[in-house]
Amino acid sequence: MRKFASGLVTVAVLLAGTGCSSQSYHRSSGVIEGLQPSATCATAETADDCGGWNTLVKEARKDKSLVLAGDPDAYPLLAATAKAFAKHYDIKVNWIMPDAGTSEQFARTATSGSEQPDAFSLDPNSPAPPLDRVARYRVVQFDMLPDEHKDADGARIHDFSGVMAIGYNQTRLGEIKSVAELLAKTRVKVALPGDPATSSSAGHSLLMLDALSGSRDASGAAAMQELDRLARSGQLAPDYTELAALRSGTVDAAIDWSYVQKGYASQLKKDKVVWRTLVPEGAEVTAHHGFAVNAAAPHPAAARLWQEWLFTTPSQILLTKSGAMPTLYHYLQSTGAIGWSATKTLQVLEAEPWEPQPADLEKARAGAQAGWKRLFPTD
Repeated sequence: MRKFASGLVTVAVLLAGTGCSSQSYHRSSGVIEGLQPSATCATAETADDCGGWNTLVKEARKDKSLVLAGDPDAYPLLAATAKAFAKHYDIKVNWIMPDAGTSEQFARTATSGSEQPDAFSLDPNSPAPPLDRVARYRVVQFDMLPDEHKDADGARIHDFSGVMAIGYNQTRLGEIKSVAELLAKTRVKVALPGDPATSSSAGHSLLMLDALSGSRDASGAAAMQELDRLARSGQLAPDYTELAALRSGTVDAAIDWSYVQKGYASQLKKDKVVWRTLVPEGAEVTAHHGFAVNAAAPHPAAARLWQEWLFTTPSQILLTKSGAMPTLYHYLQSTGAIGWSATKTLQVLEAEPWEPQPADLEKARAGAQAGWKRLFPTD
């Protein structure tokens, strides 16, 4: 049976034979030599426009800071990548808007005087970002990236992907063989990673539950039936998927991305809790995460260097170790930069996964609005 590493099904074919042109590609830095000066880093669409790689780094260090949107505790793989970036370039990384999804980031930063991230964190399968809010920027490896993982003008680029999974507290529940067995246990408290009507991750968890029932119409109907059942039996936890809830024992199982689950496992290990992850057979839902440079970035050079950093060999290796499937994984594996042993950190799928489109996600989330409010009324 053919196996798939989580998230990228076609990249092995698209990248395995890709060359790096006649210019020199460096595994240590992930950049190509020979860039020529021309413009300014504040409006640069390539490192070349900024005056070359060395100038980009110099100007980014002058910025001194990089501001990112998101919660480093919720996404430890991004926290680790940002920490490595800060150490490598001596640039401080600050996090704002810990609870804001992509659409909320755009909405909140549209207000004059509001906090501005240098780069927008794009939810998996989120609609295309508004072009008046993002800066076009094509990283050095841009031509190596498959078309489906980038906008042609560089407005958005996917840096990694994952598969939707359900993690559980094995220390408390014992070993469990399947998602169906886990959900059938009457004493298990299950949580979603947020409100499906507003959270991309929670929306994808609905699609996973839909697929588990055999449906891929993206209506969310089958998922809401399962959530209703769990709620009636007292198994649906109102807590969003947060480390504190997992540590306290108020949540026994959490539906979230594979790389988030790996972060939970690493952190719960400190509490002597074994956290295991299951991917439902036949319901493998994948999606890609990306970043876009804010056109109004307070630190424009640092924002562009951050985009470049995501596709360097050290960063791509770090993403792999964090349980994500980096976009350049198969290429770096073919060059020997990433060894085959790195696949131990990835979720290997037995069947071709389902990658819902933005319209599928919006359909599921719209269908869940009334049902979720019924389960957890806010008034």
